[in-house]
Amino acid sequence: MTQPRYSMWGAVQHCEEWLEGVFSVSTAGHGGVLVAAEAAKMLSEVARKRGVKMQGYLQYEEDCDWAIPVYELPQTWKQAFRYSGLPEAQWGIHLRETLSLWNADYLLERGIEPYQAQYERWQERQKIFERR
Repeated sequence: MTQPRYSMWGAVQHCEEWLEGVFSVSTAGHGGVLVAAEAAKMLSEVARKRGVKMQGYLQYEEDCDWAIPVYELPQTWKQAFRYSGLPEAQWGIHLRETLSLWNADYLLERGIEPYQAQYERWQERQKIFERR
């Protein structure tokens, strides 16, 4: 599959294909996970609606949203965690912790219980955004 040249963060400077149609990309200032339209069929509707559609890809920001497609595609875990230092047994736990902290609504919509400590922090952030 042709690697993406552009993302919502700018021109792609580095790209790795983790799975056919699933790319980790970085730009001069940011990056994330891009999922081509064909590969997006492997994702749940809940995950698809959280990706930003641009140039034939669903794009998931590297700080908060990357865990959504990675959680649903365990075939990407080895690549996603290869520099993390986490033991393989911790990868799924780390993903669920990340999702509980940044995307608890995604977990809830999928019927998955968020981890309590991270979920409480997510709820606090939601209250702050509601006050604005």
